[in-house]
Amino acid sequence: MTGILQDFRYAVRMLRKSPGFTAIAILTLALGIGANTAVFTVVNSTLLRPLPYADSERIAYLRTILPYFPEFRLGDSSADFTDVSAQNHVFDKTAIFREDTMNLSGDGEPAVEDTARATPDLFALLGVAPARGRFFANEELVPGKDGVAILSDALWRSRYGSDPKVIGRTIRLDTKPYTVIGVMPAGFRFNDIKVYVPLALTPKEHDARSMHGYSVLVKIKRGVSLKTARAEMDSFAANFSQHYPEDDKGIKFDLNLLQDETTRNSRLALLVLMGAVVLVLLIGCANVGSLALARSLARQKEVAVRSALGASRGRIVRQFLVESLLLAMIGGAMGWLLGMYGVDAFRHLAPPDTPRLEDLRMDRWVFAFTMGVSVLASVLFGLAPALQSSRTSVGGALKESGPFGLTGTRGRQRTRSALVMLEVSLALVLLASSALLIKSFVRLTHIEPGFRTDHLLTARVSLPTSKYATMESQLTFLNDLMERTKTLPVESVAAASGTVLGGQMMLSFMEIEGAAKDTTAQSPSFETQYVTPAYFATLQIPFVRGRDFSEADTAKSAGVAIVNESFARRYWPNADAIGKRINFNTDPKDKPEWHEVVGIAKDVRDVRPTAPSRPEVYIPWAQASSSDVSLFIRTKSDPNALLPALRSVVQSIDADLPLTSAGTMDESIHKWSTTPRFQSILLSVFAGLGLLLALIGIYGVIAISVTQQTREIGIRMALGAQPGDVMRMMLRRGLLWVSAGTAAGLLGAFAATRLMGSLLFEVKATDPVSFAIATGLLVAAALAACYVPARRAMRVDPMVALRYE
Repeated sequence: MTGILQDFRYAVRMLRKSPGFTAIAILTLALGIGANTAVFTVVNSTLLRPLPYADSERIAYLRTILPYFPEFRLGDSSADFTDVSAQNHVFDKTAIFREDTMNLSGDGEPAVEDTARATPDLFALLGVAPARGRFFANEELVPGKDGVAILSDALWRSRYGSDPKVIGRTIRLDTKPYTVIGVMPAGFRFNDIKVYVPLALTPKEHDARSMHGYSVLVKIKRGVSLKTARAEMDSFAANFSQHYPEDDKGIKFDLNLLQDETTRNSRLALLVLMGAVVLVLLIGCANVGSLALARSLARQKEVAVRSALGASRGRIVRQFLVESLLLAMIGGAMGWLLGMYGVDAFRHLAPPDTPRLEDLRMDRWVFAFTMGVSVLASVLFGLAPALQSSRTSVGGALKESGPFGLTGTRGRQRTRSALVMLEVSLALVLLASSALLIKSFVRLTHIEPGFRTDHLLTARVSLPTSKYATMESQLTFLNDLMERTKTLPVESVAAASGTVLGGQMMLSFMEIEGAAKDTTAQSPSFETQYVTPAYFATLQIPFVRGRDFSEADTAKSAGVAIVNESFARRYWPNADAIGKRINFNTDPKDKPEWHEVVGIAKDVRDVRPTAPSRPEVYIPWAQASSSDVSLFIRTKSDPNALLPALRSVVQSIDADLPLTSAGTMDESIHKWSTTPRFQSILLSVFAGLGLLLALIGIYGVIAISVTQQTREIGIRMALGAQPGDVMRMMLRRGLLWVSAGTAAGLLGAFAATRLMGSLLFEVKATDPVSFAIATGLLVAAALAACYVPARRAMRVDPMVALRYE
């Protein structure tokens, strides 16, 4: 222990004697360790830390995959859930619920809140108890007795001012009165649900196996693997398919852990960022290692004297490693502080849909990670200089005379060269990855959605079925809303049952007249929109041929439809779609509901900007109404200026209806690009940091080489070498390192970027343009880093250089 303390005291003195090296090394390590600390905090909080539920590592979602909707993972039916819950051997607990939105009115402005119709089993499975009041009783899971509600802590505080007397208060959800019976604990969050009400099903709803609209959570038994649980669910699916062929034929169950489901869309991006900061740290370690090697060369005589006095090779290695550890610990402490700022910046700049953003914090695991990274970094950058220094020849080192005689061994030179090439190759991997994401983001911002987005205001109104149960009442509300909105300063107004670029669609069965043989007569791969006659004109969706809907297309007239180009190409590739018919009622017990195709419209990206257009059918609103109303208003001036008047229009018709999702279409598109923009910026920052560190390393090694070869350069110039020859010699050496590092970096980049495929939009992971730009930028920057010390080399005075001999 005494020896270690002596080594630390000696290390402090030696680092104080080299303030320039010490400052650069600590700053470089602080940047690398700080970036790793910040990103690991995000990864730990999002991917590694258990969800805040009891035994969360055993909680999983159980979903259904239907044979005619293979691309979608749907909910379960109540009847299937009942059988699975009663007969399984792999689950401790099961719970069923249905997420929805409901209009909350009374006690302030009406608002749309995320709600869940659930049974008490959900709370038991999540292991939560109410902070106030109670949960549902079994007798309240009956239609007519289900008028009770539980509020989230956030809603209780924001809307009801933390009123302790909220228990027993009556609120209105979709105009129906509910009595508040409980408040959830502070900090408890589940899918952003603000209000819980009982899941009260009628016998018909309970027994309907075809109604796959319920979410199911299960808790896997201790000792049962996910693979075993999935195997049993496969057996259930096969059994249901055999015994209930009308509803469950060909179904499959999809079982995934809740934590995996929560982080599904962000896992790869976070891992890519984690890999990026690891590369930054490796570049920093290589940089500090190069400086430490140069510094160890200047300490050859010191090492030789210590060896002559009896110091063993192991003691010398330990001394150098202690110095490296001291540097790394100081860099790690500064990195922890930088990491704190980085986490705060991430929390404020990250897109709002980033999972578990509210759980972001630095804990003991992050501290342990920072300490471990610091120790590892000290070994990475300190081992090579320590081993090289321990091999110093005592006699040779003591014979060297001047500072310019210390040219170093070939081993040191090879090690420094290898470190420079490593820095270059790692920097190229970062630059190539960043170039790909930037190009993908640029492509994303130039998407053509299929309609004009400027001066287009969108908003939604959800009609509660308790008040607007019939098609006539829904249509009456819509007509009134449209007429009053047209009195505002607008160019045109339209409505649809779904949104564009909003991820909402309605999937249906249909029978297609004259469909191509290679398509199914009953196809699920289509979307349906109910729209008003002015829909295509307002959004300015072009027509390929045919006509638009008119006011004459009513419930009493013949059924008509408009299809998009994708629909026409898929089902009638060799025929004209105009005049063909589509039946939306395929139940043989009922009368067919035929709609004749009267027009073909251009494709529109309905689901999200990055998703390809899908087959889509438009139906006149008057022939098939909906309780969800999406408004589209084209204006001449700023659309947002119209929002107060539009809210007043809705309130004048029904004071309990809130206007939601209000904003411009340009804002919606911008929102979709927020996450890829954030990812591109982060990776670009890390790539820039890696490039800067690599350039500092290249500059440092070339500068050190010039210093160590001053005597040699002086001799060359005394013998007739021209300044240009000297510059070319130094540039040639730097370019050799850069070329070798670039070649290795290209191979690494080709391998690494293949993992980013799902993060890219319309850009291949091996895009040659991105790789060429990254390579060109790196080579140009490296040349600039080589030029300054090379120019200094060509100005060496031969007499001054030889005077040191």
